[in-house]
Amino acid sequence: MFNLTDSSFSQFYTYILIDPDTLDPFYIGKGKDNRAEKHIQDKRPSLKSDRIQQIKEKGYLNYIIEYFIKDVDEETAFYFEKELIKKYGRLDLNTGILCNMTDGGEGGNITSGKKSISNEELQICIRVNPSEIDSYINLGWKLGMLEKYNAPRRKKL
Repeated sequence: MFNLTDSSFSQFYTYILIDPDTLDPFYIGKGKDNRAEKHIQDKRPSLKSDRIQQIKEKGYLNYIIEYFIKDVDEETAFYFEKELIKKYGRLDLNTGILCNMTDGGEGGNITSGKKSISNEELQICIRVNPSEIDSYINLGWKLGMLEKYNAPRRKKL
């Protein structure tokens, strides 16, 4: 049986980068370790880098990182990356608000060939039925973001 606590399988997460000024998501990604924090260092020209620069110009030190799901295998993290990108849409396709340049799921696949999580194990792990992801996102998103980040948003003095 698959072990959800096996660190070789449960080291990934799906994250959302949020504009601290508007509390709107602007990028969705899959990562492990400190991947979500490294975008601030990226100097390559892109919609995402432009948005991060705009955030800095408004006086904020950084973007907000919201971890949508943690401690899952890579396939599961990719699944939620794709679902969230589909939900919020892409700027480059005029379908939404995200700076993502792909539909997700094609990042550096580090664990290819390893056993993927089953639907039953996925539901146990996330405690949300994947068919209800829209409800889950819609119910908690803005209320949770406002409650969580309504305190001063780390503006420079």
